[in-house]
Amino acid sequence: AAASVAAVLALLQRRKMSPSGLLAIAHPRTTVTGSSITLQQSKPGWASQWAKAVGQERDHVQQGSTDEPASAGVERARQKRWDTGSAFHFTVFDRHSRPPNTAIGQAELHSVDHSRSTCEIGVELLRSGRGRGVATECVQLLERQACVRLGLKTVEIRCVEANLASQRLAITCGFTETGRAANGSVLIYAKDTVQ
Repeated sequence: AAASVAAVLALLQRRKMSPSGLLAIAHPRTTVTGSSITLQQSKPGWASQWAKAVGQERDHVQQGSTDEPASAGVERARQKRWDTGSAFHFTVFDRHSRPPNTAIGQAELHSVDHSRSTCEIGVELLRSGRGRGVATECVQLLERQACVRLGLKTVEIRCVEANLASQRLAITCGFTETGRAANGSVLIYAKDTVQ
């Protein structure tokens, strides 16, 4: 094993890369397909489409959820986080909808920390995507990307105490409550990935 590490470090030196530069190479797939949904890396223009859908369905926003303004700045920031490997934002498409592949939500691997081997998962769905296992499938697909593609060992879901749906989602997906964030009102659920 020591010889393998030495060989990798020598290769990085020849290519004038630092070991931390190697971590930036790890990214999830840009398209991840499940049985009923497809997660696709969010593209320019999709933030404004999402904001329009949220505006048409105002009551879907739960306590603790945020309305992100649809702007070129948001999209540039998302792309920069993707490029640097700190967060990966996806649009959730329903594979069985009419019309086909209708956007029904957004999901994200964020707060990626390779030094701690952790990340967080966030999922937000429109009403049309709720109550049929879509959020569970999102978490499972993202958890697999975090484990297999990013090599992370622990995945977290954080939610405000009043968000019972997110708490049920975390428990359904096998996460265990491990504590609270510093402000006390955010619950932290964690799960070790299986590699």
